[in-house]
Amino acid sequence: MDELSDEKARYFTHTDSINYFALVALYPDEPDEIVAVTRYDREAGSDRVEYAALVEDLWQGRGVGIGLTHQLVDSARNRGVRRFYALVMHGNKDMLRLLRSLDLPERERREGNDKYVEVEL
Repeated sequence: MDELSDEKARYFTHTDSINYFALVALYPDEPDEIVAVTRYDREAGSDRVEYAALVEDLWQGRGVGIGLTHQLVDSARNRGVRRFYALVMHGNKDMLRLLRSLDLPERERREGNDKYVEVEL
């Protein structure tokens, strides 16, 4: 995504803590700067959510994404979520590694060049 529209910015920043939930990591020296975010969006009337994560390049490989994801999993379980799914873009080996490192049952399948990953909580 080259530019974040106002509509998308509103969507990503408004949560209800049940069906739309997000966690952020802030830069320690500048607490107004977000360095990572994990988020889920629940499918209406289900126990299944779409998972997404974004970690700034300089913070990748430092455990921020997996730390936030573990917290997100705990929060999701407490809200009745039983499955995460994500569409992982072709070549995003870090995201696949992160999802596999959760040590939770998972299934993967190809969707074009991308991978669809579902994780049982």
